[in-house]
Amino acid sequence: MVIVLSPLVSALHQYILNQRISQANYYLSETSLSIKEIAQKLGYHDSHNFMKIYKRETGLTPSEYRNSLQHCQVMSLKKGQKITGYYILVSSNPLCLLMANHYFLF
Repeated sequence: MVIVLSPLVSALHQYILNQRISQANYYLSETSLSIKEIAQKLGYHDSHNFMKIYKRETGLTPSEYRNSLQHCQVMSLKKGQKITGYYILVSSNPLCLLMANHYFLF
């Protein structure tokens, strides 16, 4: 039996997945929660399933993402603080650009 999803269902599924990945990125970058705790917070019953999906969607394991952020130097801002002017992010790590996107609205 072949199940065919409608475009609307597929789009909704992708939207929910994107939201989960975004929330996972927040937890990985802003908390010291374990991968298992993050998976549970995101509604995954199995942390291995979460890690597999995260890697498929981002190209990195959650641990690789978290570890890569330790090499980034991004200005520390308070939540909700508005940015004016230009800021330069200096790093040899391309993932730092993803981290900068988390902090700065361009």
